[in-house]
Amino acid sequence: KEKSKAKHPQGNRHIIHLRICLELREYSKNSLTNAGKEKK
Repeated sequence: KEKSKAKHPQGNRHIIHLRICLELREYSKNSLTNAGKEKK
């Protein structure tokens, strides 16, 4: 298992980075919609 990790360290890092970006995007969407609801 550790050998496969050593083969693709940047690949895993890239996937983690994409996942974080998606989570942040969803979080910002939710916070914006919540702010819009509060304004109304």
